[in-house]
Amino acid sequence: MLAKSPLTRAMPAAPHRYLLCRFPSSYRVQPLVQTVYLSSHSSSTLTKFENHFAEGCDEEALEAPRSYIPLDELLEDYPLRLTGTPRRGPFDPIPSWWPWVERVFLGPARRNIAKITTWGWMESRFPVTENQPKYFPDLFAKGAGFAFTSLLPRLSKWNGSSSSDNALSELLTPSMYERFRKSHQKLDKEGVEIEFDMLDEIQATPGDVWLTFGSPEQVKSTLMFGKVVRRFNPLSFVREVKGSDNQCHLFREVVFEYAFKKSETPEALRGPLSFGLKSSIIRKGQVVGVDVCIQTQFCVTVREKKSGDGEGAIISQQTVNQPVWVRFESPHFVDRMEGEWRVGDVDRLIQNERILEEEKCLGTEPEE
Repeated sequence: MLAKSPLTRAMPAAPHRYLLCRFPSSYRVQPLVQTVYLSSHSSSTLTKFENHFAEGCDEEALEAPRSYIPLDELLEDYPLRLTGTPRRGPFDPIPSWWPWVERVFLGPARRNIAKITTWGWMESRFPVTENQPKYFPDLFAKGAGFAFTSLLPRLSKWNGSSSSDNALSELLTPSMYERFRKSHQKLDKEGVEIEFDMLDEIQATPGDVWLTFGSPEQVKSTLMFGKVVRRFNPLSFVREVKGSDNQCHLFREVVFEYAFKKSETPEALRGPLSFGLKSSIIRKGQVVGVDVCIQTQFCVTVREKKSGDGEGAIISQQTVNQPVWVRFESPHFVDRMEGEWRVGDVDRLIQNERILEEEKCLGTEPEE
């Protein structure tokens, strides 16, 4: 399907053009500290951790001076999943409502074929000169790790104001920026602030690549919402996307999505899109999304907000030692990508909302 679409393009002179590197030159990323903290580790390891946070983190400081909303409730809607169970992904775990043959054979097979196709597509669209590492996944993974390392310090102690966001808008898509802004405004209203400290080096591993094809007016993201109006199998369905300035339908096939207008292609709702229709939509351009698994450790400190010099008392402090899933999204482009990758989703926050929206429409009968 993708073999007949143009898959080659000129690579710009700057090899880092597609890396997340447009940061304020005066901003310094906090150094990484090689420290491990697990409750099951030895006392020497615990002492190492305690020494790292000795300043402002004594036993008395850990006692909150006044009553607060419980931490789980306070951070329940925070984009980073700091408490509770991990959010569901589009494939993991496989939903129990899938037919047995889809769970065991067809679903995993479709996903593997899609991954091979999209990874090949990425390598073709972002080539590098001879004797250089591949842009995807090698250079992309390095850029993704650097972006996450830059994200956490910028979120630390942010009160949710756009005037003090440390250029977060350069790292986040508008939708993701709004999610973080609301969460930090909520924390500020409660009189607390959140702070992140990196404890370990980062290992970034790219996973599924998502391609949403269509015109720039129709396709803004790989995470668009819309009611499912037709389902052909668990990984193939049509959703109706409604926006303030645009209304279209989105046909999904595993990790590929095609935007079209019902008035122009009424037959698209009766069955899967034809090869010819897919090709015509592909020629309009695409937005690319890449899911990246970030393996690292970082300390999360919630403390009382204090005006003036000094820091407030620590209310809670915990170490996050679980994978963080980040989706990076490109701007819309046809042949040559211009601009930077931005964080479009964190810990499957938006993806999980889309999954719940899709499952509300399970009554939509699949095509026999």
